[in-house]
Amino acid sequence: MLDRIAKENADDPAARYINARPINTQTSSEETFKVARKWLRACLDSHEDCRRDESIAGFTPTRVVEILDTAPSWRVRICRPAAQVDYVALSYCWGGPQTMLTTTTEQAWNTSLPWDALSQTIQDSIYVSARLGFRYLWIDALCIVQDDLTDKMGEIAAMTHVYGAAALTIAASSASTAKEGFLQNRKFTDFPNQVFALAIRCPDGQVGSVTMFRPPPNTHLSAEPLDGRGWTLQERHLSNRFLDFKTLQLRWSCNTMLLKEEQGYVDGWDNEDIADAIAQVDAVYDAMGTWMRMIYGYTLRNLTVATDRILAISGIADVLGQWIEGEYWAGLWESNLPLCLMWQSTPSGSESTALSPRPTEYQGPSWSWVSVNTIVHYEPLPAIFETCVEALGCDIELVAKSAKYGAVKKAQLCLRGRTRRAVLRYCPDVVSQYERKFKLDAGLVEGNAYARGDALEAEFASHSSLAIKVLLLEVVRKVRMLNSAKGGGEAISEGLILRQLPSQQYSRVGAFAFYTDAKPGQEVPQNIWFNECDEEVLRLI
Repeated sequence: MLDRIAKENADDPAARYINARPINTQTSSEETFKVARKWLRACLDSHEDCRRDESIAGFTPTRVVEILDTAPSWRVRICRPAAQVDYVALSYCWGGPQTMLTTTTEQAWNTSLPWDALSQTIQDSIYVSARLGFRYLWIDALCIVQDDLTDKMGEIAAMTHVYGAAALTIAASSASTAKEGFLQNRKFTDFPNQVFALAIRCPDGQVGSVTMFRPPPNTHLSAEPLDGRGWTLQERHLSNRFLDFKTLQLRWSCNTMLLKEEQGYVDGWDNEDIADAIAQVDAVYDAMGTWMRMIYGYTLRNLTVATDRILAISGIADVLGQWIEGEYWAGLWESNLPLCLMWQSTPSGSESTALSPRPTEYQGPSWSWVSVNTIVHYEPLPAIFETCVEALGCDIELVAKSAKYGAVKKAQLCLRGRTRRAVLRYCPDVVSQYERKFKLDAGLVEGNAYARGDALEAEFASHSSLAIKVLLLEVVRKVRMLNSAKGGGEAISEGLILRQLPSQQYSRVGAFAFYTDAKPGQEVPQNIWFNECDEEVLRLI
């Protein structure tokens, strides 16, 4: 398959009709840094929406990497700034072991960092920072004491400020590991003998010219290694300015361009609109909706350390927490708790997706999405719904008391609502639109019961036909109208599938839905599945 690019000459008639431009193959050339400095200066001088937020205007990181000498004899060190400094932040893939700050190396590194021991990506980021005129930069591996839990939790809690106050964030998008680096010359084709110029007649009748070539495989602009890493989602969205070193281009984006829905600047190739798996942060008008979309986009990504699941999105929670009322409970929000409880594992329509085993190491309470390692999504709500459960309180113990959006040691949620007994069966061969390998026997006289498991429980993994007794807790009741001029619709009752523990507490194992169809022209029936059921007070862990 051939691609086409217009010549860089703006006078060529074809340039008005073809967006793609010649690829800049010299990633670390003077021309590259000249255009990057131009973008940065234009943003600093004229973009009001890219100014630091007043709440973090005076923020200074605990530690930064200081550039003392540049090429040919690079000399850098770790320092604690005594006053506010302009610094660059780095967003990159670790991809394995690398040189890190520890309690045993910090004192020596305050004098000098071992340059040759630094990964290529970190060396490249230092080089870029110097070429752009910066003396300081923040790199997580070197600015957080990795074997000091107190320091680590405190620095992670400050991520909102670290990236929000940075003058610029450099993204090493093209590198899947820190060893790779991101300043290699670009290769725009594997078939140099199949590059040729072609004259074309433009829609206005003029004759222009384009270059035809075969791009390397797997080089779509949105398919970058950095976009699959969990931590980098918040690093991108917390940054005011983002200089992105991609496989085929250098791309600039900033808050002003995002607010104006502009595509950003590129130094070549295609300036297509790159959409993330989630929407941009819309804290003012739709904070809760933004959070729920963020969860889906975030859980599509990968984490090297599974227990980082709640940590790697804590900065976004910090930002949205300014607009969402109530407390933050291990990934859920008190003020919207019934809706937050209704997360589901695996995306809708992904029939081939298998459940991941439930983690053996504690990541969070079972009632939160942070407790599992699956992709998580929220179903859109219909116009008519009501919540059916009352939150009586949550006892939560944080790993670090000062990090309220951070890791959790333990948590117990107390709920009051109507319950119904049922039996949950694991059926590996069952894969339908509503059921993912589970069957729910709830003794319904009418309607249908569907179950979705949160994870593959240990007993299900060893006994494929096992059935367990469960408790169904009604959380949301809603009516979804069908697309019919004559009316009709579905009455739906949704809630949590729980099982009792020896401690008389309950753990979540999945979510259920009861459906009943109404034919066009019929009135949607009232929900009757829980009408005869008693309320209970349950303690979930």
